[in-house]
Amino acid sequence: MDRSGRGWRGAVLLAGALAGVGALAGCSRGEREAPAPDAREQAARAADRADQEEAEGPYTVTPAKLNAYVGYQRAMLRVQAELVRGLEGLAGGVADGGAGGEAASSAAVERSMALIQAKARAEAQAREEAGLSEADVNGLGRIVTDVVSQRHLAQVMRYDEELRATEALRQKLPPAQQQELEPKLRALREQDQTLRGLAEVRKRYGDKNVDLVLTREAELEKNYRDMLEAYGGSRR
Repeated sequence: MDRSGRGWRGAVLLAGALAGVGALAGCSRGEREAPAPDAREQAARAADRADQEEAEGPYTVTPAKLNAYVGYQRAMLRVQAELVRGLEGLAGGVADGGAGGEAASSAAVERSMALIQAKARAEAQAREEAGLSEADVNGLGRIVTDVVSQRHLAQVMRYDEELRATEALRQKLPPAQQQELEPKLRALREQDQTLRGLAEVRKRYGDKNVDLVLTREAELEKNYRDMLEAYGGSRR
């Protein structure tokens, strides 16, 4: 796959990972002092939640909720950017003055946790200001991520261009050779329909949900491109 496709998906996954960490960090002091759950237990809980949400059926997108989510994404871009700057500054300080032993390491952990907890509070505030519940953000996030990432991948792979070129070539060939191209044309049509036409995404979420998300495709894609720039650009 093209490197830009991997980078796009990486930015989305990184954003999701940071959001998950922030949510876990946003607990009360008493909860923070309790032992952290085993990683396998956390993974099992996440799987249980996914199974439950799948059993309940796809989230129902509405114009009002989608509009709120677009604004929420923009707010979260600012929050994520602040977190990245803070963590990079912390990492730079550790790299420049890597002495100090256990006390310095402990202080660095405390500062990084403070940054993540601040991110969790800002995320909750952004959600509240947008009028969205956590279930809204999770449900919309899954649909939007799948729609936008698939459409972007379609742009990267350009199956539609290859399909047009192959069909044009077929018209210039004798009938026997035209038949030889049919398997390739069928495969290209299926791939194009899966990505650009969002065939699998439509099966998962329904045409109505997907079509509604596509009405805001330009803004949603910009948000993800900005997320990619925030993470990729900060490392240059």
